[in-house]
Amino acid sequence: MKKQEFERLQQQNTYEQTIAKSHNSLYSSCLIIGIILFAYIYFYDFDSYSETELISMTPLWMFPLIFGFYGFMAQKMLLQDQENKSIYKLLTNNGLLYQIMLPLFPLLFFPFFFIKSKSPIIIALLGSLLWVGIMLFFFAVIFPAL
Repeated sequence: MKKQEFERLQQQNTYEQTIAKSHNSLYSSCLIIGIILFAYIYFYDFDSYSETELISMTPLWMFPLIFGFYGFMAQKMLLQDQENKSIYKLLTNNGLLYQIMLPLFPLLFFPFFFIKSKSPIIIALLGSLLWVGIMLFFFAVIFPAL
């Protein structure tokens, strides 16, 4: 009986790893697309657009960039959670990057504390939509008043 249970768990692990690898490809592609669009718009074709057009194009690069980042982070958090390691330890480290990013920690990772899904792709999608919504609100309400 223990051997059958072990084999079942091993097959389930293999299936989950296959899905995780395919999701990694999706997250990597989104990050690359977001970075390429950002670089093209702001470093190569910047003078071709007005300020209003640049602002309206921000979601084109921001959504894939955040989706890829949150997808990777959600996968790592779920893996850490399955291994009974603290999620806080994943997000914190004693390195220089941690010390620099400490003030931004709550701002960057707040969606992870509100979205309680076990699917990294759902966390990435909802987190991205949340940030795009915040950004659109900022550009529609706050930015014109500045």
